[in-house]
Amino acid sequence: MSKKKPRMAICYDFDGTLAPGNMQEYDYIPRLEITSQEFWEQVQQRAVEQQADEILSYMCLML
Repeated sequence: MSKKKPRMAICYDFDGTLAPGNMQEYDYIPRLEITSQEFWEQVQQRAVEQQADEILSYMCLML
């Protein structure tokens, strides 16, 4: 007999409709112990260096 798998949902605010500002600034960035400005500067630098989209750059940086 197989175990019943729990249902799970993940909600992410990509366009700022659920919370003002960027969701990363509420919990994720503070846990890195850097400022939001430092994080976004790193994102912009990475995007320029890799000729990439900033959204993809911050997602990659979060990993």
